[in-house]
Amino acid sequence: MKLNQLTTLAVAYATASTLPAAVVIDNIAAGTQGFSTGVTGPTAGFGIFTIPDNQTAFTFTSGPVADTLLSLDVVINSADNSSPILATLSTGPNVPGGNNSVTIGSVTPATATGITTVTFSPTNGIALDPSTTYWIHFTVPSGSGNYTALHSNTPNESFGYALNNPWQLPTIGGWSELTSGIKPRIRMTTAIPEPSAALLASLSTFFLLRRKRTTA
Repeated sequence: MKLNQLTTLAVAYATASTLPAAVVIDNIAAGTQGFSTGVTGPTAGFGIFTIPDNQTAFTFTSGPVADTLLSLDVVINSADNSSPILATLSTGPNVPGGNNSVTIGSVTPATATGITTVTFSPTNGIALDPSTTYWIHFTVPSGSGNYTALHSNTPNESFGYALNNPWQLPTIGGWSELTSGIKPRIRMTTAIPEPSAALLASLSTFFLLRRKRTTA
């Protein structure tokens, strides 16, 4: 293969090639330990009891290389699906984060009552920095939506990723961390650049420089 053909191929491959979507955290399956935290709207109620503005959050640590969040699946129990759940991502030491906040998605569960899995999919993916702790925060900003986020204790994590403890904000009281060993029942899917693509890009640069030096 001629030098210019190899260079063209390397550049095209490096630009277009990415790994297929990869699940980096998976805790969807029910484990031996379960729990739930409320996610409710400002007018939510249950019978004669009013339980408005419950919120839940958790943190995770990203892997050792830059990544892109493609989707987030969450297991919930729905009691009133009349208004959507909002999921946001942020960084920072606060609960639940607060720095560089971005919207992952807003979803109205299809199931009116009962356990279901909802999927939040950012429109263009969300860039994740390496080895960084992120907050994911769930709210029902308006209406009477009434949900609970379910938890388990059997996470599978890709190298460098870590699923951390859930936090809850009930109607009365402040944020509290749940440290009994449970983790959110979520599945996180990302995409990272293929290592061989980066290698080919480097090779193409090397050959271009060598060609210029030869023809000079």
